[in-house]
Amino acid sequence: MINTMEVDRLLNNVKKLFDHKKKIEKLKGETFNVFSILRMERIENNTHSAFLKELLDPKGAHLKDGIFLKLFLECIENSDLDVNTAKVELEKHIGPRNDKNKTGGRVDIFISDIKGSCVSIENKIDAQDQYAQIERYCNYKKGENKVYYLTLDGKLPDKTSCGKLKADTDYFLLSYKNHILKWLELCLEKSVDDPILRESIKQYAILIKKITHTMNNEEEKELIDIMLRHYEESSYISSNFNKAKQIITEKIRTDVYNELTKKLKDRYLVVKGYDTSKTYSQIWIKPKQTLESYLYFGIESFSGVGNFNGQLFVGVINNSAPKRCSYADVEGNESFSNWWINVTKLENYKNYILNMSNPETISYILNEKNREGLVDDIVKQVEKYLEEQTPPLVDFITNNKLMFSDL
Repeated sequence: MINTMEVDRLLNNVKKLFDHKKKIEKLKGETFNVFSILRMERIENNTHSAFLKELLDPKGAHLKDGIFLKLFLECIENSDLDVNTAKVELEKHIGPRNDKNKTGGRVDIFISDIKGSCVSIENKIDAQDQYAQIERYCNYKKGENKVYYLTLDGKLPDKTSCGKLKADTDYFLLSYKNHILKWLELCLEKSVDDPILRESIKQYAILIKKITHTMNNEEEKELIDIMLRHYEESSYISSNFNKAKQIITEKIRTDVYNELTKKLKDRYLVVKGYDTSKTYSQIWIKPKQTLESYLYFGIESFSGVGNFNGQLFVGVINNSAPKRCSYADVEGNESFSNWWINVTKLENYKNYILNMSNPETISYILNEKNREGLVDDIVKQVEKYLEEQTPPLVDFITNNKLMFSDL
């Protein structure tokens, strides 16, 4: 039987460690981060790929020649590339995309040398995997090209992206949490005499630690020591953690559903999708003029996982997917995937990211008054989106007679 006093002691010890961590961050001034202030934390291409490319590029503005690239190649254990002749490119076009032949596309970061050796890095912060994406990149310059899949935690790509290819054989996994942070620390050591460069790299490293929930080595060691001293209690907490999270996330989903139903009942049918025990947890919103269409609106994902690493978004769902819908091809529309069109990520609420996996957000909304404010903000953002997107969607459905539904 679990000793509740020991559980309390464990949680109190962890709380003290966490409070100390926050105190040190304030003393170091690490709470001020230009990437966070400018809301650039999770923008893949214009933030992460661009910053990584600039450091990797021997001709970059850092004026350190190939030293950062050399350190990176050592971190990923790649000895094929010649640093002295290396060229680094963003969004490298490798031919027209051909899903049938599994060729072409654009590689986020592409590094090549004069001998023909190259490295292709697919950078994933929030974006969904594209069909045959890893396969297409692996088919480019076979034998000379090593393909790397970079994510926050080193996870595997979807099967739709890699097919039957095997990780660490046909392509290789990288993570911001391990590989990139390790590399940035090495870059900092080489930048001690360049204050602007040093502080820029440090700011970026702090950002990576934030979005990967990473502690420094001493903090991590202390946390592990605490958990090992209370191993049985730690196991008990771990087993019940997701249940605790689902209670509050499902409460948010239900409250948003109730408020939307109340405010939209004259014009829309609001339907609960999957609850927060599922990976993709939603609320569906159907204009009453087009109830039987396979095109309608949705909010996803209240579980804190899924597309955009779980950040809440609203968009048009194509329920005939994986078949592509022609609504995605209308001028001005943007296709996120065959499933989602015209997606808009919901903006932060009082600097709290609308992601139900974010510990700070969950802690904030445990307070009922805070939760009510967040629900109201979500509803207002969704109403604004519907006001803009409903007329063109209804016109398209009506004009094209797209009346097929499984809802």
